[in-house]
Amino acid sequence: MKVNFYDFLDTLKNTSLDHDNNEYMCQSLKEVINFEDFVEEYYTFYGLKGKCDAPADALYINKDSIYYLIEFKNGVINSKTKRNIKDKMKSSILSLIGNIDGSMPFVRERVIFILVYNEKKNEDPLFDLKSNLAKKAGAPIYRFDLKKYKGIFFENVFTYNENEFNTFVSKIIT
Repeated sequence: MKVNFYDFLDTLKNTSLDHDNNEYMCQSLKEVINFEDFVEEYYTFYGLKGKCDAPADALYINKDSIYYLIEFKNGVINSKTKRNIKDKMKSSILSLIGNIDGSMPFVRERVIFILVYNEKKNEDPLFDLKSNLAKKAGAPIYRFDLKKYKGIFFENVFTYNENEFNTFVSKIIT
């Protein structure tokens, strides 16, 4: 490991801040790694200060060494935002692999990507119907064309609105 992840501890609340609107998407004070700050330091380590691509907002590593990359999106998710999310996925993977001397098989087996979105700004009645059916069937729910990255880039990909994410946090992040 070239840069210590744990030098960048922060709260989920702080990593969820939408700087443009001064709004937090999560109120949890549970500790995670501020992945944006980590990646900035990682690039600085290689003499590339100020040249890093935008990564995910937060990283949580559980006791079983499963890595959760978390991206918060408070606005409307359109085609431009989807490209931005995909770019953040790639940047995050490269920085993570580079820092731990990992590989793509490692990422496919041990890294989960989570997108937390603002439900009010991304209302979709048809998706709500599909979501309710999927929940009843116990199936995962994917939005914004992110399912295709499961197994290619990540072990799994989840899309959660703020309430769903808070439920996830209460169960998974200790």
